[in-house]
Amino acid sequence: MKKCILGFLLILPILLQAQDIEATFENSAGGAFLVEGCMEMADTITFSRSDASRGQTFELQVLGSATAGADFTLGIADSLVFDVGQRDIKVPVFAIPDNDQEDRETIVLNILDSNGNVLETVSILILDELEVVIEPESVEVCQGESVTLSTVIPAVYQWIIGSDTVEAMEVTFVASEEMTVHVNAQIGSCTASDEIDIQLRTGITFNVDDTTYVCLGESATITVDIIGNPAGDYVWTPMDSSVNIQADQSIVVTPEVTTTYYLMFTNSDCAVTDSVVVRVDSLPPLPIAVIPEKETYCPGEKVTLISKYLYPPDFPDVKFEWAYTAGTPISPDTLENFVFTTEDTSYYRLKAINNACEVEDSVLLNVINPPVNLSLNDTTVCPLQPVKVVLLNAEDFDEIMWSPEMGISCTECADPTIRVPESTTFTLMGMSMGCPASGSVNVNIFPPDFIPVVPDTTVCPGEPVRLSAVTANLYEELEWSGQNLDCEKCDNPTATPGEASTYQVFGTKPDGCIGQGGVLIRTFSIPRPTVIATPDGAVEIGTIITLESGIEAGSTFTWFVNGQQIQGNETSIQAVLPSEGDNTFKVEVISPEGCMGMGEIKITGNPPKYEIPNAFTPNGDELNDTFKVLIFGNFKLSEFKIFNRWGQLVFEGTGENGWDGRHDGKAAPSDVYAYQAVLELLDGSLKTVRGEVTLIR
Repeated sequence: MKKCILGFLLILPILLQAQDIEATFENSAGGAFLVEGCMEMADTITFSRSDASRGQTFELQVLGSATAGADFTLGIADSLVFDVGQRDIKVPVFAIPDNDQEDRETIVLNILDSNGNVLETVSILILDELEVVIEPESVEVCQGESVTLSTVIPAVYQWIIGSDTVEAMEVTFVASEEMTVHVNAQIGSCTASDEIDIQLRTGITFNVDDTTYVCLGESATITVDIIGNPAGDYVWTPMDSSVNIQADQSIVVTPEVTTTYYLMFTNSDCAVTDSVVVRVDSLPPLPIAVIPEKETYCPGEKVTLISKYLYPPDFPDVKFEWAYTAGTPISPDTLENFVFTTEDTSYYRLKAINNACEVEDSVLLNVINPPVNLSLNDTTVCPLQPVKVVLLNAEDFDEIMWSPEMGISCTECADPTIRVPESTTFTLMGMSMGCPASGSVNVNIFPPDFIPVVPDTTVCPGEPVRLSAVTANLYEELEWSGQNLDCEKCDNPTATPGEASTYQVFGTKPDGCIGQGGVLIRTFSIPRPTVIATPDGAVEIGTIITLESGIEAGSTFTWFVNGQQIQGNETSIQAVLPSEGDNTFKVEVISPEGCMGMGEIKITGNPPKYEIPNAFTPNGDELNDTFKVLIFGNFKLSEFKIFNRWGQLVFEGTGENGWDGRHDGKAAPSDVYAYQAVLELLDGSLKTVRGEVTLIR
């Protein structure tokens, strides 16, 4: 994208008074141009007239190098129609992003009257991207002169000049040094940037900071470099006794007070001036006072070190640093005074820094750390094994106190005996050489040895398991714990776990050391059959019952009814209901692991049902022609006899056909007959039924 000055775009608005029509375009940044892809919303062209008393129509002619629909959209057709009372028509215009690098394109809108005369023209530039154009294109000035920079394309601008930031289209500043000025522009979501180098024809560069620090009585060397032609006149001020000129571009100064030194330099191009400030500071000696002041100190004593007071307005920049090798600080070590507790002998050094000035002082504090010589400091034994500890330099102590009290034979003696069941640290506190002294003894207990326990197995719940400690011979005593043990203080207890259980064993060796171990005895699942009978409840004896265990196949099944094993070894069987009253069906299930479970169900047996008619009509109409016993249960008719009123047997049989009312080949007369039926039940018992029946013809 080429850069150019766009001043010709700023001629809007254009007004032709005679025709009373005006067109105005201005984007959100105040310029007469569009930038592709910057704005989400369209910009606006406003067509205005001052006389709204009548309706008017103007022809709109769209020209220029930009193509409508490809490069831009315009929210109007080919004419402007003003209604009566309407002064303005606002038309949206939007640049279409195409990501192509093109020469600048223009939209030219001509407003024509009815005769085709041009009344107003609007020119709008379309940019592929936002541009930044700085004027002037280059800058070279004398040091100290003002520089004015501006931009051409209206946008939101941010100038970065050294450490300063300015938001404006135009900035003015003093060129105190050679630098690069940056500018950032933004319109909508688009940004762009540019920069310009500020060159000095002639300038002074000090080779020291703008403010140079010296301590009172010390000297500073100031040198400069000249930008441009160094041949010229050099004038340093002030020219007093503090200045020693080494060369035109070098001086040595020894000021007694803070002084600003100026160099005025003139050559054939420029006359420039620059300066440097030499800051003069001072520091008095800072002797350290110790509170409390003693020849020796004990560990843990609180001590305050105080330096000479410096009046803050006179020494606003002073800083303090305390250094030491032993001690616990209470106050920060960057203050004028320092508070701490003693630990060991150490030098305490104070350094005060006031810019270029430094002073130091130090003090030695002797700290007594009485020795505590114990016969041992760390040991490992079996639980409750005695440990003798002796304070070897007991004669140096005025007081002795051991802690904790549990597990030690005496607390105020120099040679106690310690017996503890677990690791314990004992501390000795005492007074020696006027200072507290302390020492410690760590009595560690050997961890328990591992005792392997067998068997590591899985059993059915309630199945006994004999436990054994593999290394039982190493222990004087074993003690077991866990669920359902037949003994606890024995070598081989028997466990009867009802569920998965952990069994632990603890042993004590002859030397007092202990061991421990354990084993997890897991249990198989017990089959828990839930017997379902179909039909269930109260059922006639002799009925075939379907029994289901509720256990998947793969186990062993044994079925019983009323305590007697019946046929069938599957998860589901069929059986006959054998007797009246309660009948108990039970199943025993043995899982593949050998664990047994049982389930049962009770079914009530009702007596068998039968019917014997009290009359029949053997007349050949096939309705009630036969007298017989109607059986509904699981039993059979073993005997059926019919007698006439004189006791003569007229029919005898066991089948289901019954008596057809004939005797000796002839039809028996209508009369009342006696009958006797013998029923054989499922269990083999017999039931005799007697009654009368009427034969009707």
